Amino acid sequence: MSPAFDPRATVTRHVARAGIDLPAATVDELVIHLEDLYAAAIDDGLDEAQARGRALAALEESAFSLLRRHASKSPDRLQAKRADLVARSAGGRSLNVLSAIRLALRQFQQHPSFAIVTVLVLGLGVGAATTVFTVVDSVVLRPLPYAAPDRLVTLWDTNTEKGLAHDPISPVNFMDDRALPVFEDAAAWWRPSVNLVDPGQDPVRVNTIEVSGNLFDVLGVGPQLGTGFPAGGPLFLDHELIVVISDRLWRTRYNADRSIIGRPLALNGTPFLVAGVMPPKFHYPDDVDVWQRLRWDMTQHSREAHFMEAVARLKDETTIAQAQSAVDTLTNRLQAQFPVTNKGWGRRLIPLLDEQLGYYRPALMVLFGAVGILLVIGCLNVASLLLTRALSREKEIAVRVAMGASPRQLVVQLLAESSVLSVGGAVVGTLAAWLALPLLVQLMPVSIPRLEEATVDMRALGLGLAVIIGTTLFFGLVPALVLLRSQLVKDLRTGERGSSRGARTIYSVLVAGEVALACALLVASGLLVRTVGRMMETPTGVDANDVVVTSVQLSGRDYNDWRKVGRVHGAIIDNLRQQPGVIAAGGTNFMPFEAGWRGAFGIEGEPAPARPEDAPQVQYHSVSDGYFESMGATMAAGRAFAASD
Repeated sequence: MSPAFDPRATVTRHVARAGIDLPAATVDELVIHLEDLYAAAIDDGLDEAQARGRALAALEESAFSLLRRHASKSPDRLQAKRADLVARSAGGRSLNVLSAIRLALRQFQQHPSFAIVTVLVLGLGVGAATTVFTVVDSVVLRPLPYAAPDRLVTLWDTNTEKGLAHDPISPVNFMDDRALPVFEDAAAWWRPSVNLVDPGQDPVRVNTIEVSGNLFDVLGVGPQLGTGFPAGGPLFLDHELIVVISDRLWRTRYNADRSIIGRPLALNGTPFLVAGVMPPKFHYPDDVDVWQRLRWDMTQHSREAHFMEAVARLKDETTIAQAQSAVDTLTNRLQAQFPVTNKGWGRRLIPLLDEQLGYYRPALMVLFGAVGILLVIGCLNVASLLLTRALSREKEIAVRVAMGASPRQLVVQLLAESSVLSVGGAVVGTLAAWLALPLLVQLMPVSIPRLEEATVDMRALGLGLAVIIGTTLFFGLVPALVLLRSQLVKDLRTGERGSSRGARTIYSVLVAGEVALACALLVASGLLVRTVGRMMETPTGVDANDVVVTSVQLSGRDYNDWRKVGRVHGAIIDNLRQQPGVIAAGGTNFMPFEAGWRGAFGIEGEPAPARPEDAPQVQYHSVSDGYFESMGATMAAGRAFAASD
């Protein structure tokens, strides 16, 4: 640019001649606009003197000169003059995007408090939305890491008369289900209590299932190391004792030693050979570290015993409704064929993803909806701030229009300003989500499936990009539509600063929407807090405060006698009672609110039912003396158990 041409001095001189008091930000915009006119002339092939002349001519014919020399002329003539000016200046270059962004940054530097508040408000909404979306995406939206996971279903027993809708299945009934033509294959398991003992290391309790040998084939997942259970091998009842372990157990206890394959592991004193190591993060069905192959024949068990879980793979083009219909037909036949054990029992198929999520899906979706409302509130708040700021710039915009700025140039400038704020808010929100997500996973009081896999990835960044695009368009276009009015130059001439009725209407709509959503969110939050509070206050019959629980599993041949097991457990409990600070101690085979065992019972003095299957059923726990005192349970009548009982 020629040293003789100083855009700032030129604009300042023309502003003084026009007698208009403009803020510094408006002067900066005019300087950049004059620089653009000069640069456009250079791009058209003019030399420096000619380019300077064109820029000065545009400024001379701007609203400054019009106001000074044509104040006495009619408004129509003034409008015609302005239109002619705009038409002639439109042949130049449109406002450069980089220049618009540079001007936006300069304005926000002059008003840092406005920019900081806007970015923080938007960042709060984006951060919360990104964090919750990442959790929902990882837990709910992503498909399960199995082959064709939409064809996997779980099987559960139901009994309407007993109020059971999600009960373990009978192994014999499972074998009948597995033979149905709607299933490609099915696997079943039960959960033994297992101690792992390695020479030179402390014994540990490991989460284990004893499963039919086809589980990994049904899921379509193979081990990362070793062969696993032999493909096409026996479903159960094989004399070879083999196990597959998780990647987590392999790394934490065996230091990722690849020679683990073929080595024996002592589970409850019995040696099992390691046949494979599963891939990282595979712990199906829930946090399992050891999979034992089943060692007994499921067809030789009782139909009355309900203690197994199962997963099945549907055949191609078979719907869950068709499979459920086939299973219902089978259960009706079994009820008629085996009335003693199967009367009233049905089967229920649940998609595997629904089974794993349980009640977490609706809870997470409600949370995501609430955070979405929070994001909308933040966006409306920012829109209100920008609209208020835009209305305070009506004179500035009028000056720019009078100088020849086209509506396109003004829209570009306003979009640049909103994009700077949107990008800043999205960056702040994404960084906040990236920092908050690991902390959220660690502090989660319950174990949510696949939550540990949640990371801020490209899908979460895509959400931030969508927020940037949406907020940029909304925040930029709404003020532009309000400000681009036909009477802008008239407002400049008369010095009016009031906003139009349309602007006030838009502002009122934004504020009303923001208040309405905020009230809805507050009411819903209040109801949620009230509901949770009442749930926490609901009497359960036990006082779990200051209660510590642990499990003890005695394994090995020395403890095959249940009497000896009982004596050892009693000695452990007696020893605990002697420890300082221990008020009471007791034992049980199930915790409160767990289903426990189920069996028939009779009442003395009343006739026995005609058929054994008509006998009343009861769920029961086996407990020791001191159990009720330890749980803080109160007696409605009578007394608790004593050692003499």
